[in-house]
Amino acid sequence: MLRYASAHHSSSDFAEAILQASADGVVVVDSEGLIVRCNPRAEELMGRPAEELVGSHFGTVSNPTTPGGSADVRLLHADGSARVVELRTARTTWKGSPVTVVSMRDMTRARDQAQSLRMLTAALEAAENAVQIADSSGRVEWVNPAFSRTTGYPAADVVGRTLQEVAELLGQQEVFLGTIEPSLQRGESWQGQLTGRHRNGRPFREERTITPVMGPSGTRRSFISVSTDISDRLEAQEQRERLLSIVEATPSLVGIAGRDGRVRFINRAGRRLLGLHEDDELDELRLEDIHPPEVVELIYRKGIPEAVRRGVWEGETAIRGPGGRETPMWQIILSHRSADGRLEYFSTVGQDLSRWKAAEAALKERVKELRTLYGVSRELAQSQRPLEERLARVVEILPPGWLYPSIAEARITWGDESFATPGFRETPWMLSSPIRPGGWEAGRVEVALTEERAPQDEGEGPFLSEERELLDAVAAAIGEAAQRDKLQQEFVGAQKMETIGRLAGGAAHDFNNLLSVIRAHADTILGDLPPDSAHVDDLSRILRATEQGAVLTAQLLAFSRKQTLEESVVRLPRLIQGLEPSLRRLIPATVELHVEAAPETPAIRVDPAKLDRVLLNLVINAVDAIHGEGRVTLRVDRETLSAREAAALADELPPGPYATLTVVDTGSGMSPEVATRVFEPFFTTKPEGKGTGLGLSMAFGFVRQSRGHIEVKSAPGAGTALVLRFPAVTDEEVRDEAPPQPSRNPPATLRGVRVLLVDDDERVRRALHRMLSQAGLEIRQAASGPEALALDPAVLQATDLLMTDLVMPSMSGIELTRRLRRLHPHLGVVLMSGYAPEELRSAVGGTPEGEAHDAGAPPAEPFHPEMLSKPFSMAEAAAAIRRALN
Repeated sequence: MLRYASAHHSSSDFAEAILQASADGVVVVDSEGLIVRCNPRAEELMGRPAEELVGSHFGTVSNPTTPGGSADVRLLHADGSARVVELRTARTTWKGSPVTVVSMRDMTRARDQAQSLRMLTAALEAAENAVQIADSSGRVEWVNPAFSRTTGYPAADVVGRTLQEVAELLGQQEVFLGTIEPSLQRGESWQGQLTGRHRNGRPFREERTITPVMGPSGTRRSFISVSTDISDRLEAQEQRERLLSIVEATPSLVGIAGRDGRVRFINRAGRRLLGLHEDDELDELRLEDIHPPEVVELIYRKGIPEAVRRGVWEGETAIRGPGGRETPMWQIILSHRSADGRLEYFSTVGQDLSRWKAAEAALKERVKELRTLYGVSRELAQSQRPLEERLARVVEILPPGWLYPSIAEARITWGDESFATPGFRETPWMLSSPIRPGGWEAGRVEVALTEERAPQDEGEGPFLSEERELLDAVAAAIGEAAQRDKLQQEFVGAQKMETIGRLAGGAAHDFNNLLSVIRAHADTILGDLPPDSAHVDDLSRILRATEQGAVLTAQLLAFSRKQTLEESVVRLPRLIQGLEPSLRRLIPATVELHVEAAPETPAIRVDPAKLDRVLLNLVINAVDAIHGEGRVTLRVDRETLSAREAAALADELPPGPYATLTVVDTGSGMSPEVATRVFEPFFTTKPEGKGTGLGLSMAFGFVRQSRGHIEVKSAPGAGTALVLRFPAVTDEEVRDEAPPQPSRNPPATLRGVRVLLVDDDERVRRALHRMLSQAGLEIRQAASGPEALALDPAVLQATDLLMTDLVMPSMSGIELTRRLRRLHPHLGVVLMSGYAPEELRSAVGGTPEGEAHDAGAPPAEPFHPEMLSKPFSMAEAAAAIRRALN
């Protein structure tokens, strides 16, 4: 019992000792809620001594009767402050009575620390800087959202990795290993700029600080990495630098001035305009030092107020440069305000207008010149009015277009005529430009100043260089108008000649067919009559009349360019040399014949017999133009025409080398009216009965049909020159020109020769059939090409010779020949024609232009058909047939 009491006493002492030493406050509350006991910590927490607490009601206990319960409550201190305490309760008995033991733990500091930690975490979560926290080994424990925004990697992809692994992930491993890690190993912080790679591949730039956190014992506890994304800031800085470089490079003046008018910045172009050096200070520079007084007044009165009111003002000003020289400017003034709307400074941009002002003055002059040139062109375009009338109007248009219009006068000379403004007189201050239609000077355009003016820096005396160009342009326009009038007259004449030519060609063709019928029947009848018949003389006269009619139609066909030509390569010097004796016999003793033949004259391709006839006609006309003594000159030479020269002569005349044949006489010449009509058929200036008017027409047609050009140059009292131009042939064409070799001996007699006669004119066909049958030829007839091709193939194969008209409605003689020679390659061919169109004449020996070969058919052998010009005699037909059968 004593031992138990002793033990109990010891236990009570021990419990009392614990109660007194406990860090938590302890109170014992009876069943009525009255405090019966408390320890020192409880006294401290409640700010009252035990004597006041024992016996008081502990009303703050939450359900104090619930054993094992706990709660956080606000405990009021005696000084009025509140503490947060954690209450824990337990039921027991004390001194035989049930009591509740309440334990009170002060949670104020812990709660404050937890709140501070939450607030710090929230701040780090909301921070714009990227934060990484790593443990002492460098393994990342936490990153904030800013890190994910900057790098694109969520926290889950980073937490658990080392700082080196994160650096590798962001493309920063080289810098980390080279500089960052050594600093951290030494316990030092690292700070610097890095370039990283966002998760999407976009680069970013950052400023980073990595700091090791040391514990109280000096050991490393963790690492904190804080980064600031400076991509936008650096880009903005680079943008500013680029803009500054642009501002410095721009040729416009750019400046900034404060509200007080003091200049703060001027770019390089502005300094150059103002005569300032790069290192000149701007502190004391004001607007009054830059602009002339009147401009300063304008800027202060209007420019700055409007810029303040509207934000911008622009207008024409001027700046003052070195030596006081003023430069006109177009200036823009901008006002700049702070975020709160306060005016901070002004900026300005100025464009040098010197060049524009000069260009404006020049433009005004150009407008005057263009107006003048337009007026001149408009007047000259009135081609229905005589050129002289247009020139009289043009001369009035010229003076207003000059730099000094009030003292400018003008004159145009054209041939023997002169057109001038009323006050024109020749002075030392004149410009003159020649008028050259076709390359020869026909007049001049002149502008004179009636008073002296200072010479131009770039010009001709007091005249601008552009005024010289204007005068030359006016002269050229007049020359072109004159040339255009001439070409228009020639065109009208050419149209008339073409119309007459078609009419003459068609008439000659029909007339030739009639003559062919007459001649064939007359030849046949004459062959049947005995030599002593009384009708022989009548038939001979008929035949001579048909020959004269044939000559007339030949001249018409020559004019209409539808005669049949037998062309070969000809050298004009040799042809003139052979023809000269005959020409001298035709020329009277009072007329001298002079021949000039350049040996280098190129060869040409023409019909030599017809060229002889043309030259004979030209010489006879030249002699007839000379009344009394005179001279006729034949000149042979070479000439090379440029594209422009060829086009000026004729639309379709190609450029290149030509052989020229010129016939010049010293006769009375021709008026322009006569010269424009000399090539018309039946037009003649000779007395009635002295000429037919077909000589020059025949020459015109022959030259044009030979791909050449004929030109007449004449003036009253100055004689006449007729220039014939023929295109030169190449050396290869000269070498290739060789006479065809006969393939077999001609037949001794034509009797039994089988002939296919094709002609669309039944009268001609019947007459030729009768004439050819009389000579013993066997004749098979066809009225057209298709009809001939429809004959029995055996008949066609047995045919020796084809005689066909060249021009037929459904199929040309050339096409018929080509098709028959595919079936019968050795078929002889004689082509008959009252005229030869150009396209068929050029196709002899090949395929006519515009007529295609049969698809898949082999090409025809080359051949050289014989040509018979209607009308022809039996003797001429027999000779042609023999040649064709060679």
